[in-house]
Amino acid sequence: MKYGLEFRRCLVDLDVRAARHLWALVHPGWDQPQSDYEMLALLHLARTRAWSIHPRLREYSRQWLAERQSPGVQAAVGVATKALDPAMKHRARAVREAMEDSVMRSHRAGLDLDVEAPEVQRRMLVARRKERGGNLFGWLKTRP
Repeated sequence: MKYGLEFRRCLVDLDVRAARHLWALVHPGWDQPQSDYEMLALLHLARTRAWSIHPRLREYSRQWLAERQSPGVQAAVGVATKALDPAMKHRARAVREAMEDSVMRSHRAGLDLDVEAPEVQRRMLVARRKERGGNLFGWLKTRP
């Protein structure tokens, strides 16, 4: 029981190194985590079941574990836009949504988002160009 506060601190801070040391000290006869990753997974699992942990931290750990249990999730695509003019934020949002839709359609079509990243990027840029009206700054009028 004297190690309870330190175990809790390791859970809150996800202190893998200290948790491995403490686990070996308190439970020398038990199976020991074979790697830092295994200990990290154990800490996340423990966080999801510990009512003394803040709900936000428990939810983060649930999501962390769920991401690693999904066999289909192996890559991620980031899409960002920026509108310097506050009046153009709705246009930037529309461009971002078109690019996101392009990525989802690429994924549904069977493209590997990691291996075929150049093709996914090409499709995103085509979607961006179409949403902008064909030119780099689609919401600006072209010069005569």
